[in-house]
Order: sequence, then structure tokens, then C-alpha cells
Amino acid sequence: MKDKFIIISELLKKIPKNKYPRILIISDKQLLYCHKGFLSINIYARSQGVVSDLGFDRGSILKFFSIFEFLINELIIKILKPSDFSRLDDLLNYVDLFAKIKLLNRWKIISNEIKEKSISAISVRNAFAHSWAESDIEYNNSSIELNFSAFRNDLEEIWNFFIEKYKEFQPDIDIVIKNLQSVA
Repeated sequence: MKDKFIIISELLKKIPKNKYPRILIISDKQLLYCHKGFLSINIYARSQGVVSDLGFDRGSILKFFSIFEFLINELIIKILKPSDFSRLDDLLNYVDLFAKIKLLNRWKIISNEIKEKSISAISVRNAFAHSWAESDIEYNNSSIELNFSAFRNDLEEIWNFFIEKYKEFQPDIDIVIKNLQSVA
């Protein structure tokens, strides 16, 4: 039997890119997202997903957080169930990641512990984006260079939490395939 992620990508190829639907589907070892004419299927060797590829370099950290923020945005969209995605997209583009995490905590979607770990990790992301040298960056009051394994472990915990939370809201993959078959 063909992998369902491959079936989705084949169906999407029959649709003009400007008509791609918004899709985020996550399995234990794969992540598929389709948004604004872009399709990506990521397959990871280990179950921690994008954290397994995380290295101690600016590019890897920034890439992780772009995927992480997309996941957070999709979770917020699934929770709010808007009738107009474009307006909510506009709003989410103007709200920073710190505020999104605080909203999820306020809405009782995440615990205080996950909120605090997320905020600490996002601070590291911002430091990587804006600091001249990695030696200027700290995590939990210690140099990120010396504390990278703790940072990565916390990211894995945060990532796994949000993946499981998103799975509670994500669309059924068979329904996604059926809907795509009707328009492809």
C-alpha cells in the first residue's frame, strides 16, 4: 500500500499551486505541510522529529523555530476554527511567538511549565537571530555552548508536547485524501 503522505503529494500535483489547501498532518515519523503553494514532506529517522536534526548552529536553530511557529499557528487555527483563514493568518503574522505561547497558556491548552520552557527556548532563538556570536547566548543562566544538550532536551519535550496537542485537532488523513480526490 502506498504511503498516505505520498498519495497526498501526488494529488496536490494535480492542483494548481495557488489552489493548494492549507494542510498540516503529523505522524510519528513524518510531517507534511502545504500552505500558500508550498508542499513539504519531512521524514525523520528518529521519533523526536525535527529536533533530531538540530545542530549547534544558527541555521539549524532558526529552521527549527520556523517549523515550530508554523505548528503553533496551525494549533491556534484549529482551536479557533475560523471561517476566514486569511484574516487569522494576518493576525498571526503580527503576533509574536511569545504572545502566542502565552495565549495558549491563558486558554489552558498548555501548562505553566510548558509555557516557561517554550519562552526560554524562544529567547534562545531570538538570541541566535540577533547575536553576533554564539558565545553571547545563554540558556538557563549558562552558556548555550555548555548547555546545548539541556536546551535540546527541553526542545524535544516542548516539540513532543505540541505535536501530541496538535494531533488532537489535526484532520483525519483519509478525509484529507478524499477531499483532495474530489478536486484533483
